Amino acid sequence: MDACARRVVQRIPVKYNGLVSCHQSLCTLQYPLRLVENSYDNQKITAVRHKAHTRKLEIALLREHECLELISTDTKVEDGHCIAVFREGILYITPIECAYQMRPSMARLDAVEERCKVNDKSFDAELPKQLAVDEMENESTCIAADDTTDLGVMSVGSMKLAPLHVHVKRRETERQAEFRLHSHAYLKQLEDDEPWLQLKPSFPGEGEAEKIYNAITFSSAPHEVLEDHSQIKSNIVPVSTYLDSICPMPSGRLLADDTRYSAMLAASSTSRTEARSLREAIRAAFSESRGSVLRFKQIIEFIPEAFEINDVMDALQTLAHLVQGCWVICSALSCGDDTRRERDRDRILLQFARCRTISSRDLMSHNHRSHQLSERSRERQTRELLNEIAVPTSRQAKWICGDKNCAKDTWTFIEPTDDYFMSHFPEVVQAESERWQNIESWFNNKIGQLGTPSPLSVPPCICLGVSVKARSFICSLLQRCGIMRLSNIRTCLEQQKAAGLNSVAFLCEAELLGIFGNNVMCIQGACVLRSIGDKHIDPFRTLLLELLDKNDRSINRAALIEKALSLGIMPSNSAYIRCLGDLCVSRGNAWVMKCGHKSLGTDLSIR
Repeated sequence: MDACARRVVQRIPVKYNGLVSCHQSLCTLQYPLRLVENSYDNQKITAVRHKAHTRKLEIALLREHECLELISTDTKVEDGHCIAVFREGILYITPIECAYQMRPSMARLDAVEERCKVNDKSFDAELPKQLAVDEMENESTCIAADDTTDLGVMSVGSMKLAPLHVHVKRRETERQAEFRLHSHAYLKQLEDDEPWLQLKPSFPGEGEAEKIYNAITFSSAPHEVLEDHSQIKSNIVPVSTYLDSICPMPSGRLLADDTRYSAMLAASSTSRTEARSLREAIRAAFSESRGSVLRFKQIIEFIPEAFEINDVMDALQTLAHLVQGCWVICSALSCGDDTRRERDRDRILLQFARCRTISSRDLMSHNHRSHQLSERSRERQTRELLNEIAVPTSRQAKWICGDKNCAKDTWTFIEPTDDYFMSHFPEVVQAESERWQNIESWFNNKIGQLGTPSPLSVPPCICLGVSVKARSFICSLLQRCGIMRLSNIRTCLEQQKAAGLNSVAFLCEAELLGIFGNNVMCIQGACVLRSIGDKHIDPFRTLLLELLDKNDRSINRAALIEKALSLGIMPSNSAYIRCLGDLCVSRGNAWVMKCGHKSLGTDLSIR
């Protein structure tokens, strides 16, 4: 690809060969690292032995007037490892089934050591025999000298009684059988019992090797029949399909080329038939494109023609954010129910909404409230989020964006600014700009700890009636459950399609809290009511939640009581235990906030 023009400069036909057959397999041999002048000569291979079941391979070759044996160690092959051959302008790719790491055999040293052990054992065995013979000779001399020896007793005493050995074998359990079948001794026995299969090596230039090489690098590969009546199958796949399957790339890297839209049109035809609603069609656009950033003309290809443009815009604003004229999928769908990660991603999108090029140092300075993450973990998470929607600034990127003063730690938004969309839909651009301003004020208030953040205004894409229903619905859920995870709240809202509450399910945390009202508080992904309508508990409950939010969901027992007494809001002992039992669990000398309910039952409908 040309990095400056950001276009595909050449397309190469790709042919992907499947598995050869049940009688043949493609393997790779890995030899130890050696100098070039001291490398192994494959032409001097004299014998090749193979055990298919235990995957053992031995190669004998001549080296410096002696026979050197190489033995193998089976190595796991990662998915996607292939052998590629470029021939006559076509790339032929064949998967590797197994790999053998070859190393010199130490059997000769083992044989010498074994012979020494045998000699030592034979010597140790002959010594007791010799001592026994000498002792018997001494006994015979003593018997001849004693005339009073009773011959009958001697005959009886000289009889050798053989001991009787009885073995009682218990029935083997399934667990014991499993351990035995996976033990080293059993596997070694299987390896020794399997006979060696002698293979005939075929070198480059010989008939069999050339036949296989031609079979996997010719267009007639599907019809090539080998001597053992097996075939090598080959299937032509499109370049875009193959690349997307093994190496997904951000949409901004490939979609700049006009020919890319033809592939998207083909994919959109399937998405149109599968999508049952407008929201599902928009989500299908991002999932099919395997990218987090799309232009509007890329999204519109996935939308059924029956929908009006205004409906499309309203639904799109509830599932994505407008950044530099392009649409970025919302953090709730991208971060996997990680509220801390959602906040950091929304903060990054806020920076890109204001400027195409940002500095990673500025982002790290805003992440100082993530006390539970180390500095290295925060840097790694920030880089992962930036890699999704931006590219690091380089010389070529400087030339594209026209900024010659870009620092090395700066990042540029992955897509060029879509001026066409911004000029044709100024109302949407203005509405999104107001949304970003509200989110920015919420972040500033949250970081500065200026008190309770003021509720945000309802986004223009959400009607007032839906907002009122969502607030009532969530407050009733929290009143019943006590503490709920924000991800579970999103799931409940998404299920309420009949009431239209699914339109607010994936708004950012700041906008959701604005819809829920001031009485709902979110502490690191756990939502709870500030007050429950009890004048004896509510002041202490509010203080407790604020301290939990400030101290990463934990508070010292003594510090909590001291703070409550200083403010004169310490409740009775029963109210104190009830409030803490509803919100926290005891961990030593501290109270830790509960995580929230995972399941909510089945009756979640709005009456």
